[in-house]
Amino acid sequence: MSNIKNIGAYIEKQNMSYEKILGTVQKLLSENAWELQQDNYADKDKKEKYLSYINKYLEDEKLSIEGMEKQKLADKLYYDVNEYSILTQYLDDNTVEEININAWNDIQIKTVDGESFKAKEHFLSPEQSKDILDRLLRPTGQTIDVSMPSVEAHLNNNIRISAMIAPLVDEDVAVCASIRKLRKKTFKKEKYIESGFATDNQLDFLSFCLNYGVSMLVIGRVNSGKTTFENYLLSTVPDESRIYTIETGARELNLVRTDVNGNILNNVTHTKTFKDITQEKLVAKALRYNPDIICPAEMRDIEAYAAQESSLTGHTVISTLHAGSSQNAHSRIANLCRKVYPIDYQTALIQACDAFPLVVFLNLGKDYVRRIMNISEVIVSGTEVTYNTLFEFQAEDIQVTPEGKTIVKGNHVQINEISDHLRDTMKLYGAPFEQIKKYTAK
Repeated sequence: MSNIKNIGAYIEKQNMSYEKILGTVQKLLSENAWELQQDNYADKDKKEKYLSYINKYLEDEKLSIEGMEKQKLADKLYYDVNEYSILTQYLDDNTVEEININAWNDIQIKTVDGESFKAKEHFLSPEQSKDILDRLLRPTGQTIDVSMPSVEAHLNNNIRISAMIAPLVDEDVAVCASIRKLRKKTFKKEKYIESGFATDNQLDFLSFCLNYGVSMLVIGRVNSGKTTFENYLLSTVPDESRIYTIETGARELNLVRTDVNGNILNNVTHTKTFKDITQEKLVAKALRYNPDIICPAEMRDIEAYAAQESSLTGHTVISTLHAGSSQNAHSRIANLCRKVYPIDYQTALIQACDAFPLVVFLNLGKDYVRRIMNISEVIVSGTEVTYNTLFEFQAEDIQVTPEGKTIVKGNHVQINEISDHLRDTMKLYGAPFEQIKKYTAK
């Protein structure tokens, strides 16, 4: 290996720790950076070239870690020097949905199936955790330091990062971060039914409502499956109906469909926020594009007011919201709208209920199964608001197997029929009465 200086002669080879080996490898690659970077390699070729340097160096210097295979040691060194250390394996793993860094030495992993477990490894030091965070943020042009100890960023590969450092967290924690891999997922109806998420009748009912003028909210906690289910419901909209979606920073909705020749079949406009073009502005712009359905992917702030006004003026709106019940959802929207138009709370609540008469509550159960737990209709009569539960999941028994696996037994049950008001709304938008009865009769 030409031009590589033998720095091993200057270090103590006996009882060398991984940290010391890492330091020497970093120095080696730094001193030979010109040779390593002179060609424009593809990522795979670049990794192979770096690994060849590392492997030869380990062989020449007879360096090893007890209990670790030589190739595993070389890979670990490569990830620590050039990629994202122990995070790399989880970022590349399609079964992993979220990486939660509670501290430099405490990392929790969540899978797409909802399971959660501790990572077996952690960063080598608080300093390394900050270095890796900086490396992750570098492509976004953002930095995190004492003057700006909190950051929200989106990477090009649809990864969302929320991170904090001291003084927002303790010095000995170093880094606190949530790294969420935003997948453009679309589930099929059959998968939802087979998994126990919902019944065929529930899915048909919600699709029917969306296609015949009923605005709705899909609510629940983080990781309850709200956006994925929203994606599914929008996928049931006929091709000729125009859908206008609005997302913040990264895109999770994936609605454009093509035939075998690549011709687009449906009528979709996907939009994203950019700089000072907020969700609120994009919702307002939506009305000029003559949409049949407007979808602000998630309501967090004053865009709720624009979405509410769109629904109250006759457009069908579907959105997600973090809320623990139907009542909480409408209360949150009322308070968000009052930031823009400071009316009294009760009036704001009535308007929120009028705008979004249907609420679907999702939850990730103790058995790591996502389910529709409740579908409720809100009925407004003057200044009175009442909630009519249409469907709910009723748990009958919870068992824990000897292996520690939780099993929830229960059924999705229809509780009540829809109100005359909701029935009339769907009829105004052309829904055949016989179909209304088919989807809602007990």
